[in-house]
Amino acid sequence: MSAQSGSTAPLPPELRPLVADDPRRIGPYTVVGRLGVGGMGTVYGALGDGGACIAVKVVHERYAEDSAFREAFAREVELMRRIEGIYAVAVHAADTDAARPWLATDFVPGTTLRRHVETVGPLEPDMLFAFAAGTAEALTAIHAAGVVHCDVKPGNVMLTPTGPRILDFGIARPVSRSAAEHSGGRVFGSPGWVSPERYRGAEAAPPADVFAWACMVAYAATGRPPYGRGDAVELRHRVLETAPDVQGVPGELRPMIESALAADPDSRPTAESAYRGLIDFSTAEDTSRIQTRDLGDRLRGLVAGSWRGIDVSWHNPALWIAAAPVVGAAGAMTAAMGAGGAGGAAAGAGTGGAAAAGGAGAAGAGVGGAATAAGVTGGVKVAVLSASAVLVAGAIGTGAYLAAGSLADSAATSEPSPSASPSPSPTLGTPDEIVAGIVDGLEAADSYRAVQERTPNDGLPSYDEYVRATVGGEPFFHSVAVTGSLDSPEYATDRIYRPDQERLIERAWNGSDADASYTAASGPMDESIRLMHTREAVLHPFQNLADSMEVSERTATDLEGTPAVRITGAFDLVYPGRSVPVASGVDFGLWTAMDGLPLRLEYEFVSEDNPLAGASHTWTYSGFGGLDRRLCGTVENVPRVGRALLVPTAGSIACDDARAAVEAYLAMPDEEKEGSGLLAEVDGWNCGLSTASEVLERTVEDAGVCYDGELGAEERVDLIRLD
Repeated sequence: MSAQSGSTAPLPPELRPLVADDPRRIGPYTVVGRLGVGGMGTVYGALGDGGACIAVKVVHERYAEDSAFREAFAREVELMRRIEGIYAVAVHAADTDAARPWLATDFVPGTTLRRHVETVGPLEPDMLFAFAAGTAEALTAIHAAGVVHCDVKPGNVMLTPTGPRILDFGIARPVSRSAAEHSGGRVFGSPGWVSPERYRGAEAAPPADVFAWACMVAYAATGRPPYGRGDAVELRHRVLETAPDVQGVPGELRPMIESALAADPDSRPTAESAYRGLIDFSTAEDTSRIQTRDLGDRLRGLVAGSWRGIDVSWHNPALWIAAAPVVGAAGAMTAAMGAGGAGGAAAGAGTGGAAAAGGAGAAGAGVGGAATAAGVTGGVKVAVLSASAVLVAGAIGTGAYLAAGSLADSAATSEPSPSASPSPSPTLGTPDEIVAGIVDGLEAADSYRAVQERTPNDGLPSYDEYVRATVGGEPFFHSVAVTGSLDSPEYATDRIYRPDQERLIERAWNGSDADASYTAASGPMDESIRLMHTREAVLHPFQNLADSMEVSERTATDLEGTPAVRITGAFDLVYPGRSVPVASGVDFGLWTAMDGLPLRLEYEFVSEDNPLAGASHTWTYSGFGGLDRRLCGTVENVPRVGRALLVPTAGSIACDDARAAVEAYLAMPDEEKEGSGLLAEVDGWNCGLSTASEVLERTVEDAGVCYDGELGAEERVDLIRLD
């Protein structure tokens, strides 16, 4: 079921099958399979003329028709072509004028720093030093080309067998970009990795990348982000107001990291000075008279002597050759990709590769130097892949837990659907009594769903969804947090918390970190994350209202056809975990159904200290009478674990549909399923189980999965184990 059209060999585990409309050739490349699909494009695994494994990113057709997007994509390619570095991204070929623009880079397997730290732990000191030097060299090359990356973070650095690679230039920009071209004063980047001056509205400049680099090295050393974890607002506050946590960074690195984390950008070292300092420290010779461009051999030696533990044995280039479709005369199988072939190799001696997931937001695989199948003949024996490997590959390739379509569908279903009241009151009492009743109701509710959409005056919007349910007598909290637009998020997390067991199950996705979301796994806990998974996350604005609101008006109205009471006025806004108000006299509007349960809450504030720090908030509430989305109850008789919780990865998946598919799959005899993963198709869903070793060693928290469509589809339901 995984053989490619035109070939009888199975696909490599990192590739997914092509679909009918996929191209079979792109420029000079023969397409073998899909590496992944993101919000902005599809990434294909392809073969070059010499047998090199290539990642080719192709823009979605709807964006190819957008002239502004075409310009942005062409700018990304132009920026990447400027860069010459050992551990920086290099363009292999591109055609930005094609009917659907594309970009080709070498494919080399690896894992992101984020994934490595979460699954293996912090880097050992000598490997950490090599990591710091390699990434500093990459930033030196990037800045020398007149480019600011703007989104340096653990998810955008790939650890390959030959060293680190900095990836993803989707929001990079030239250093010389004028203020007039700046995007409306918004801050681009990922919360917790953005520098203080960028939060205050400064233009993108190299010192901001150096700040993010230091944050990333501290994370690689300790396993902790230096400003902790939390929502975008909390992280902004910490970066602007608190000192970074660098405890645990080795002594020889700590002074440089502390200097690079200086609040004043002029006090930070340049990337080049950091790179030169690290190389100088690593050798007994005097490097002060050696040109920066001539330090490459010393850097390669440093990395070669300490780099280890990046296992990519699952990648076999021979499988790409064997699975490639038979291609006839030149151009016979070329899809309508437009005129033009290779866009030219990147200039210079850079040996680094690029990421298939870079730039336009397509999720894919990391790259470094070329993985080649040259010299492998058609007679090479190809190992047969197990069905379970195909199952995992489908999940890895999509980065799909919070893919764009799923998020948009989730937002579309977030409108409140109030529970019916057996004896609705036309008066509900005074505003104080209404708010007190809401607090009591939220504290006692067995289930609810609250969605907060936050639009800041400066920076990226965010979307937060909080779900509470009681399943089999056990409470569960489920949160979805998105930074950026729902159509193309910059970063997103999906977490399930079991307070009775103090177990956090994390599913994370962002546009460049596809392999961070391939499965559900136990995640890190701190107080800010724990706070997000209590009733406090939803209660706090109502507690603020109860403590400080001054009502200006109370009227009978309706909200989208639902009879309601609307209360307006002002209150003091205090965020969870704090005692001092963020803002006082904040205007609000509250809509309450006639049964006393909340429907919507809106408020907007501007910080007295910093006008750019203000934001508008819109909350909507539903699910008090039971949930038909998100947490879908349990199923029994799940192999190896017994009972499992059904958790769809998209708000658009109805619980009834998910349950029907899973129960039908579990009821099927094993002999009707395929491979060690027990794959089977049920009414358009493709289901399978986690491997025995994954379950026994508890490296994952999902006992199985059902995709709503082909393996690796964006919409799926996970069987979260309850043992």
